[in-house]
Amino acid sequence: MNNQYREGVVVLLENANGQIAFQLRDNNPEIMSPNYWGLFGGWSEADESPQQTGIREIEEELGYSLNASKLVYLTAHVDGEVKSHILRYPITDELQSAKLTEGQGIRFMTLADLQNRDVIPRHRDILNWYLHDKQIHQNE
Repeated sequence: MNNQYREGVVVLLENANGQIAFQLRDNNPEIMSPNYWGLFGGWSEADESPQQTGIREIEEELGYSLNASKLVYLTAHVDGEVKSHILRYPITDELQSAKLTEGQGIRFMTLADLQNRDVIPRHRDILNWYLHDKQIHQNE
């Protein structure tokens, strides 16, 4: 792990309609960005790969086991002192077996759905990048 950045992972849990799962963070002023919508993921632990972090964080936050073979590393996003490794995971069952253990709620949303919501700015930037990149590749 590079000490220049605090490294973490966000997992784009994407359903068949192209919507991404967002978590409404807890209403606790002691956490970062309370009551904001954010992507699932978290900080990497020592000697963890981004994929290992993503699998662990989804298990912790949703009690949902990701199939490592379906987890795709996309890129890293740097914002200040934070380096977020971006992973994509296709959801086929709408997380029916998931049990939210962190946050107030979960919702699959598009960028338009997020327009009038408080979203962690770094996560909004990541979603903007992802949707733009995805559109470019679809037009190739």
